[in-house]
Order: sequence, then C-alpha cells, then structure tokens
Amino acid sequence: MNARMLQATLNRSAFLYERRLKIKHRADLIKRKVLLQRHRDRLVALKRKTKVDIAQSAADLNRHRLMQARAEQFGALVERAQHVAITKRLERCVSMRRSFTTSFADLVIDTNLSLDAYLEADDEAAEREERNEMGRGGVGDLQAHFSHGAGTTTARFGTTSTNAAARERSPTWSEPQFGTQHSTGPGSHPTDPAPAVGIALHTTSIRSPSKALTPLPPAPHTPLPAAMHRTWSVPLTGGSSPSSQPLADLDAYLPPVTRYTLRELEVTEILANVQLRHDLVFNGDMQFRPNVDGDRGPVRAAKTAAYWTEIADELAQASNGTRAWFRVPLLLLELKEIVRELVPPSTEFETMLNEHMDIEWITQQLQKKTGVAVVGVFKAEQYVTGFRTCLEVLEFMKLDFANHHLKKLRPWIVENAAEFEWKYFKETFESKLVTVHTTRAWFEASLERLPIEKPATVLNEALVSLIADHDAMQPATPTTLPETLRMDTARLAAYHNEFQDISIMAALLMLFRQACSGKARPTGVAATKQTLWTLLNEADTTMDHVTAQLVHDAGQVRGVVLGEAERHLVAQLVDKTLALDNPVFALVQQRVARVLAAYLAAGGVMPPSADLARAGLAECVVEVEDLAKKVKALADHHRATYAPLYDAMCQSWHARRRNGAPTTVG
Repeated sequence: MNARMLQATLNRSAFLYERRLKIKHRADLIKRKVLLQRHRDRLVALKRKTKVDIAQSAADLNRHRLMQARAEQFGALVERAQHVAITKRLERCVSMRRSFTTSFADLVIDTNLSLDAYLEADDEAAEREERNEMGRGGVGDLQAHFSHGAGTTTARFGTTSTNAAARERSPTWSEPQFGTQHSTGPGSHPTDPAPAVGIALHTTSIRSPSKALTPLPPAPHTPLPAAMHRTWSVPLTGGSSPSSQPLADLDAYLPPVTRYTLRELEVTEILANVQLRHDLVFNGDMQFRPNVDGDRGPVRAAKTAAYWTEIADELAQASNGTRAWFRVPLLLLELKEIVRELVPPSTEFETMLNEHMDIEWITQQLQKKTGVAVVGVFKAEQYVTGFRTCLEVLEFMKLDFANHHLKKLRPWIVENAAEFEWKYFKETFESKLVTVHTTRAWFEASLERLPIEKPATVLNEALVSLIADHDAMQPATPTTLPETLRMDTARLAAYHNEFQDISIMAALLMLFRQACSGKARPTGVAATKQTLWTLLNEADTTMDHVTAQLVHDAGQVRGVVLGEAERHLVAQLVDKTLALDNPVFALVQQRVARVLAAYLAAGGVMPPSADLARAGLAECVVEVEDLAKKVKALADHHRATYAPLYDAMCQSWHARRRNGAPTTVG
C-alpha cells in the first residue's frame, strides 16, 4: 500500500514537473514573441521616423536651395536695378531737357498760342493791313521771306510738311530769330545751319496739332521788348551744357508735382537709394509723404501758391485776349502722363486715356468757357481748385503705391542691410571716393583708452564718446564724422540732443534737491521733472523761466517762499551748472555716458536702480533707457556692417604697438 502511494506520488510529481516545464517553455516562447514584436514595432517606428526625418531634411534642403536661388535672383535684380537707376540718373538731365522742350513746343502750337500777338496787341491792325497789302501784290516775297524757316524747322524737328501746312493755315506770321541773332539782307540767308523760327498765331484760328516751334515765353512778370530779336534756344539734343541753356526758366511753367518728381518713388529708385535703405533699418514706420516739412517747406509752399496764382491769372487773362496760355497745357500734359505711369501699360488703357484726356480738345473747351467770362459765367478759381485737387490725388496715389512697396521690401532690405552697406562702402573705398582716415583716428583714440578690450567693446565706447562729445557734434556734418557713420549724421545729432537733454534735466533736478534742503520726495521730484520737460520743449523758454519754476517748486516743498537771496543763489547755480565747461555738468554727462556704455556692455540690460540713484539718474531712467536702446540698435548694425574694417584696424594698432611704432596715425 505504501509502495502504491509512493508510486502515485512519484507519478504526480513527474506529471507536475513535466507540466511546469511545458508552462515555462510556453511562457518563454510567449516572452520571446513579445520581445520580438516589441523589437519589430521599434524597428518599424524607427524606419518610419527615419523616413520622416529624411523627407524633412530633403524639404529643408530644397527650401534652403529655393530661398538661396531666390535671394541670388533678387540680388541680381537689385544690382541690375541699381545700375539701371544710375544710368537713368546720368540720362535724366538730357531726357528732361528733351521732354520739356518737346512738350512745351508741341503744346504751345497745339493750343494755338500767340506770344507776339498778345504782347503786341496794339500792332495788330498795322500787321493785318500790311499782310493784306502783301497778299495783293507780294505773295512771292512773303514766301521767300519765310523760306529759310521751313529748312531750319526741319533740321530741328524733321517735320517739314507739317510745318508747311501750319503756315498755310496761319493767318499771321512774325519772324523773331530763335536762338542766335543773324543779320540778313535782301536775298540773303542765315549762315547758321540750324536756326529756329518763331511763329505767332491768332487764337481765333482752331487747327490740328503741328510740330512748328514757338518761342518760349518769358519768366513771369518780365516784360518783352516790342521787337523780339533774341529769344531763348532750348535744343533737343543733349550736347550743350546746362549752364548755357536757361532750362531753369521752364520750372516756372511746370506744376509743383510732375511725372519726373514722382519717379523718385519708383521701386528702382528706392533700392538704389542707399540712405533710404539705411534709415529703414532704424525706422520701421518710415513712409513717404508730401514734402512740406523741414527748412525748405515754406519755400516750396510759397512756390506752389505762386504757381496756382499764375494758373488762375493765366485763365482769367486769356479770356479777354491779353495773355497766352503756357502753363495750362503743360499742366494738362503732366496730369495725363502721371496717370499713364500709374497704370500698367496696355493698348486698351492707352486708347481710353487718349480719348478721355485729349489735351487739345480740353484746351479748346476751356477757351470757349473763358470766352464768356465777361458775363460772369467763368470763374478761374473753380478750375484752379479742380486742377489742384486732381494733382494732389494723383500724388497721394503714387505715395500710397510707394509706401506699399516700401512695406513689402523692408524685411528683405533689413535682412540684407549689413551685407549691402558693406559692399557699397567697399566699392566706394576701392574707387577712392572715400577714405578711412577720420574713422581710423576716431577708433584708435578709443583703443588708446581701452587697449586690452575686444573690438566690439572698443567700438561701443567710441560710439558713446562721440555722442557725448559736444565739440564733435556741433555742428554735426558728414565731413566731420567718421566715414563709416556719415549716413547717420542726422541720427547722431538727434542722439546727442537727447543726451544733452538728459544731462540738463539731471543737473536741474540735482539743484532742485539742494534748494529743497533735503525735503524733496520722489513724487515731488517727478512732478517738477514733468514741468521742466514742458518748459524745455518750448521754443521761447529762457533760463529765467526755468529758475522761477525751480524756486516756486522748492518753496512749495519747503512750505515757505524763498527769499530774494536764495532766489539769486539758485539763479547763479543754474547759470553756472549748465555751462558746458562747468565741472559739475561734465560730471553729470560722464555718469550718463557710463550708463549708456554699461547698457551696451550688458547686451541691453540697464544697471541696477541703486547704481542709477547714486548717479543721480533715478528720475531719468525712462529717458536714459530709451536713448540706450537707440544707441544699441545703431551699435549692433554698425558692428555687423563694418566688423572686418574695425578688426583690421585693431590688429594693425596692436601690431604697431608690439613693434614699438607709434600707435597714432597722423
């Protein structure tokens, strides 16, 4: 019985052991399958991630290549645009002379102007009688008298047949010599191969346009002699020098805004304007606007008002036959040409423009309306207002287009500003149009003060010293500043003025605390500061006003009115402290300069408030930080642009120092 139980126990143990082995084997198999599946999933995920990374890298590479190709293409277009703009500048004088002359001559003839007839109205009857007599018995002599005019006009314009037809339609002709005076006798001909003939026509004759040349009118309010033997000569070729031709006189007959002035707003002009591209880096809100500000603003406004007054007088006086029309046709022509340049060219638009802006037809309609001025129907002011509004609207449209292009171009211009300006400066230097003598002296003077510092630190110190230097910035002109900073002349002058204002305010607040006998509180100092800023920004403020305000505020803080002796003492302290050679004012300026230098050295972080308070600048921290941000923007861009130049100067200076040579270059 025991043996049987033992056998059963052994069998059961063997069965359990075998079962355990099977279960263990199955568990190991399952575990291997799980691990294998995990590895398989990991490989699939890794493969998928690798594919994604490869695709992303390929996309980034393609994007980079595309951006590089576009940048190179756009850069090539910009360079080509710059070359085209330079070429256009060189041709502009000749082009404007040719266009002004052609337009003036054509329009004067197209609108049937008569210079001599208007200026010699008293001789009309005599001329008409003489013409009738010649028509009765001397037609051949009359033809011979003007035979040389056809040849000369052909030589200048190449329109002989048109001029001949114009002569046949013209009831009255006069012969003032155009350009150089020639002496002619009976049967003789001028020796000048290309003299121009003057034509006088009555306004009662309406005819089609011709190319016959009419002498240019005199300057406004300039009387002409009764017999004109010498008139202006404006050749169509560009061979003669501008000084020998009175082209400036045409300015009086052109509107204040022309197609030529608006062409300065083209994209090619923007890209070719180095100063404009440089200013865009610092002023993201820069926009074009009508140029009515600045020192020349009143002059331009007076010139514009005088022009529209002349237009009104010309319209009014032409109605009673006492004055010819010269400005009105030119004004209409400029309006038409500005519209043509605002719209992309097309055949349909050109046809529509010529149909709706027919200058000859418009001029004839104006002449008809001016003919009834005697009964009060015509008012010149209404037409002047209409013309002026049209010109202003077209100008604002062009400005809007230009500002749109400026906004779109600014990111690209800013991104490539450093490279572009360095290339421009390098080309200018290699062309020997500019030197670096002033820049070297300015930079090495800072190196003498900071011989072991990095070039970036030396440049920051030199820039702050330049802004704080009153002698160098008064007056700030491009020839007195370093060559690398000459595009920042106005900007540096503005920074220097802000630096001076902060120094003056800090000095005045220091005197205010002394006048308060230690009773001044931050709120009271802040209120006095705001009042002083308001006073200092007024043009008619004097030191007496500033002193009176300091005395008044100090009396309020102390609770007593300052006596006459204290008033006199405060006035003396104000006058002495704000003198440029005063040690106290110089100390305040040094403190402001040190704060600016510390801001640049810290990468755009202001010093602690405690340091500013010890320097006496706690109340001016907002103004100091605002100026420091502007100086940092200028320093960063300047260093990014001209770093190779300053590194070379620094290496040269240290090499001369090691060799014992003089470190200052004369």
